[in-house]
Amino acid sequence: MKTKILLSALLVFSFVILTGANAFAQGRGQNQNDRVEAIKKTLSLTDKQTEKVKAIYTKSREDMQKTREENMGDRDAMMKALKENTERTNKEIEKILTPEQKKKFTVLKEQWKKEREERMKNFGQ
Repeated sequence: MKTKILLSALLVFSFVILTGANAFAQGRGQNQNDRVEAIKKTLSLTDKQTEKVKAIYTKSREDMQKTREENMGDRDAMMKALKENTERTNKEIEKILTPEQKKKFTVLKEQWKKEREERMKNFGQ
C-alpha cells in the first residue's frame, strides 16, 4: 500500500515538474520571439535580416545556457557573462543593420534598458 502511494506521489510530482519546466521553456522562447518581432517592426527589417536576427538570438541563448552550466552558483561570473553576451549579441545585430536602422536600434535598446530597470526596481517590492 505504501509503495502505491509513494509511486503515485512520485508520478504526480514528476508530471508537475515536467509540465512546469516545459511551460517555463516555452515562455523563454516566446520572449525571444517577441524581441525579434519588436526589432523587425521597429526597424522595418527585411525577411533576410529577420532570419539573421533570429539566428543571432538562438546562438546567444545557447551560449548563455553553456555559461549557466559552467558558472552555476557564481553570481558575479553569471552577471559578467550576461553583460558580455548581451553586448556581443547587440554588436552582431548591428552588423546587419543599415545606418538608419542602427539609430532606431539604439533607441530600442534604451527603451529595453529602462523597462529592465523598472522591473528590477519593482522586483523587491
